[in-house]
Amino acid sequence: MELLILERKSMSSMVTNRNKVTDYQQTIFALVKQKNDPSKHLNLGCGMKFTEGFTNVDKYVSHPSIVNYDMFKLPYPDNSIELIYSSHSLEHLPIRHAKMALEEWHRVLNRNGKLVLLVPDLNAIMTKLLDDEYLSDSDYDWYQYTLFGYQIDTEIFDSRLDHAVDPGQFHTCGFSKNKLKTILERLGFDIKQLFSYDGWRTPSIFVEASKLQ
Repeated sequence: MELLILERKSMSSMVTNRNKVTDYQQTIFALVKQKNDPSKHLNLGCGMKFTEGFTNVDKYVSHPSIVNYDMFKLPYPDNSIELIYSSHSLEHLPIRHAKMALEEWHRVLNRNGKLVLLVPDLNAIMTKLLDDEYLSDSDYDWYQYTLFGYQIDTEIFDSRLDHAVDPGQFHTCGFSKNKLKTILERLGFDIKQLFSYDGWRTPSIFVEASKLQ
């Protein structure tokens, strides 16, 4: 019973943090929309969730509102970007490319430029999967999706096993809060906020950081 109470408290905190993330996103999106300068604001790995006021970037999505290039090879000069926003996309890169992407993002951001990054929480997901005897089949499948990606070009799951594989939907690396903090600080980012939250059943990490130099 005590364990169950602690787990409920933890989940309540994660949901509270999710609301903080949602409120923060709405504020940032409103400010960027008001500035109306997409050349200074990047939404990297946007999928089909493109946002007004940003240059929306995704390698795999074909749409007039989206430009296609790799997140780890940005065609922008040094110190030219005010804000980079990336939600649940960095984990789709191989780990070396993900680290290259963070280096690239630091390069193109101007001094005090802001990075807003959301990724799955590798440690929290692994902890859930290690407690598999307490998970239903559907919950176990879901946490595998959060760890390895959808792998198909749909968010509607059914009993079929023959969906075509979509390489853009795989997760190929992961981060814990501590490791992500270490990498960003080594690159020269100042961490403003870093915490876990419930990303609609996906254990996730939110980071707000600024470029020091």
